[in-house]
Amino acid sequence: MHVTPSHTHAQTILRGVQCRRSKARTIERTSEFSPPIIALIALRSMIADGTRHLRLRRAPPNIPVVPTGSGVLPVLPNPDMFADMKRRKPTSPSLSVAGETRPDAFPVQRVSRTGKTYYLVQRISKTGRPAYTFTTSAQGQPAAVIPEGYEVYENAEAQVFLRKKVTLLVSDAEMALIADALRAQGPAWRYWVEARKDTVTIHEAGGDMESLSDMCRTFRSRGLTDDERRRHASYMAVLRFTLVDPETREYVTERYCFRGSVDDWIHIGGPGPLAPQCRKFIPHLGRESFYDLI
Repeated sequence: MHVTPSHTHAQTILRGVQCRRSKARTIERTSEFSPPIIALIALRSMIADGTRHLRLRRAPPNIPVVPTGSGVLPVLPNPDMFADMKRRKPTSPSLSVAGETRPDAFPVQRVSRTGKTYYLVQRISKTGRPAYTFTTSAQGQPAAVIPEGYEVYENAEAQVFLRKKVTLLVSDAEMALIADALRAQGPAWRYWVEARKDTVTIHEAGGDMESLSDMCRTFRSRGLTDDERRRHASYMAVLRFTLVDPETREYVTERYCFRGSVDDWIHIGGPGPLAPQCRKFIPHLGRESFYDLI
């Protein structure tokens, strides 16, 4: 469609689109159209093209149209017609809309470290047995209690699940040993510790959190708190200790190798007691020397 330079402002409003099926030229409006300009451009185009193969794809809402030999043209409306087209402020959803349940009707809730609330719901499975799951939407049948034999679990990605209770082979004293070594290494928000059966995995916060804190300081009087750092951090598994002999309490230590040719866990220490391995390997977290551990 040819548009003269005097109507270049209309080019930001209308564009010609080639239709693959009917090879007809269409005029498609954008969200910032002006009805008089649409009428003018449509009329000029019909005259230039001999009123052939031209149609208006759709008329603006609430604008009446009149049929022509080759399409439709909008009728310039009275300005009062646009009174009901003003953007309205969205209202907050009702707590009793169809398909939803009041959030306070869920007895079992869990707020993840990112601040997202998970609700425990129950349903009947295909086998006729009750099934439970966590969801972020207040929909479904609320579960009154956590079923027996299950526990709430949150992974390093801040996702909340319901899983069967896991028998942890790592003792509380050994978990405290790892926690003390991490506390001496840096602030608590930098690490996420995950224990599964015979393995303890240490996740480290990635990214430049200090730059984010400095950016926040420019918009407010303070930087990020430790809780805010933990909420916005992304954690990566970097180090793990695995119990290989429950009787002698010997562990092996592995670190994650980020090389493209490996991209897996590699052995760096043990088997042996946990305490000396914590003192040897945890101080390398967050340093370049960590990548030299082999």
